[in-house]
Amino acid sequence: MNKTTTMKHKWLAFALFALSFQPLTHAANLVKNGDFSVAANGVPADWKLMKNVQTVAIDTTEITGDSKQSLRVDIGKQGEGLGQIVQQISATPYKKYLLKFDMKSSAAGTGLGSVKLQVGKSELSRLATRKSTTGWQSYSVEMDSGEANVILVLLRYEQKPASVGQKVWFANVSLEQTGDGAAPATTAAPAAPAPATPAAP
Repeated sequence: MNKTTTMKHKWLAFALFALSFQPLTHAANLVKNGDFSVAANGVPADWKLMKNVQTVAIDTTEITGDSKQSLRVDIGKQGEGLGQIVQQISATPYKKYLLKFDMKSSAAGTGLGSVKLQVGKSELSRLATRKSTTGWQSYSVEMDSGEANVILVLLRYEQKPASVGQKVWFANVSLEQTGDGAAPATTAAPAAPAPATPAAP
């Protein structure tokens, strides 16, 4: 083996070694303040409280994974339906998305997550996760946006009498675009009329 060949092999080995240390790229998180690091009076920035009569607070003791805080809901009174903490996100039609978050509750079944797919304010469909357990668990929802141009991310919790006195925690919320969804349906062009048969002489 000559010197030129040896040098080529060394450079190839070095290039492969360098490539193995290239950082992996991740899809952008479309949720704003998904780690709840920004809040005022316990209410996280970029999120809205809806149908909520409970106390919401940032909790720096109940954490999971890489989180430094979680969002805690203290269910202190009965409320109408499910309480929810909501963020509206612009979506691209006919793309795939993945919602991920962590959740736990003091009593199993108190919390859940869901998404609504909308065109403007008109709801097309909704999807929900399984309900919370008493230990930190990761939850996810995969979806195809279809015609939707809006995705609502909802962190939800029971407000019925049996839930009074319970707590729910949410952490590490993210929504990522993961690829192309199903293509829009196309309308087939009408068939051309059959040529007229000439009349017999």
